[in-house]
Amino acid sequence: MSTLEIVSAWYGTEKDVVGDDITSIVKKFIAEGRTSIAAENDFLGVHPCVGYVKTMWVTYSVDGGETKKVVETPERETLDVSTLV
Repeated sequence: MSTLEIVSAWYGTEKDVVGDDITSIVKKFIAEGRTSIAAENDFLGVHPCVGYVKTMWVTYSVDGGETKKVVETPERETLDVSTLV
């Protein structure tokens, strides 16, 4: 079984610039065994950039690999974590 490592996670209007760092939130959800993460204010518990459409960016690696990948999930859509490994 492959091991998923979350490197960073961001939710906002512009990656790493306007929004909130949600790395600890995403890591917590995965540690709890959740297989889907919704890119929604209420689900994530943060509401950056009020009035603007947001995106969730998750940077991850598999099995400690050097290659890091970024997946973008638009607001109100869900990231299926099981597809990353």
